[in-house]
Amino acid sequence: AGPFAVGSAICDVASGVRGTVMDVDARGGLTVRWEDGAEEAKSAADVRALEVTPQAQALKHWTAHDFGANCLASSDAFGCPVVVSGGDDGGLSAATIGQDAVEVRRRPLAHNSSIRSLSFAGTHLATIGWDRRLRVWSLDWSQPAASIDHCLLEQVVSPTEPNSLSVFPAEDRSFHCVVAGRGVEVWKCRVEPEGAV
Repeated sequence: AGPFAVGSAICDVASGVRGTVMDVDARGGLTVRWEDGAEEAKSAADVRALEVTPQAQALKHWTAHDFGANCLASSDAFGCPVVVSGGDDGGLSAATIGQDAVEVRRRPLAHNSSIRSLSFAGTHLATIGWDRRLRVWSLDWSQPAASIDHCLLEQVVSPTEPNSLSVFPAEDRSFHCVVAGRGVEVWKCRVEPEGAV
């Protein structure tokens, strides 16, 4: 029956009028409820004059920070979707997104000022704040929800007003952190002991 499904948002190509598919029959015809509330049956031949319109739907909502969130990163490398955000309050928030709920764990005062950027570094999280601290955090995935365990590494960086951080793997189980603000600086970070498997 084509790309149409019950609940699809559609548009009449000729008139621009929008509607919603209420029913799809076995022959490819549709029942459409137009934006004015009127319902209309469309035959399979009439369906060619309709197109599916893109739509987005908010699925989850939660409060992550006392003030604005400046940055976020997501990962599903741990068996469940996790979104970590950094905010103007200097805190980090880790949200484990389940089918029916969002479990949020917060780490207040992860930085002494606004967190401007963050990025996953394998199973760790790298953050940069306007306090000019590059920090690498241990994440605890052993509980039903992810939590930001403790800071493994802290380094003062040279660029002032650091606003951007990018992480990429290096040799020997380490990784590079590129910090950008008023200047750019690259750091090689290793948080596991030499010889760790």
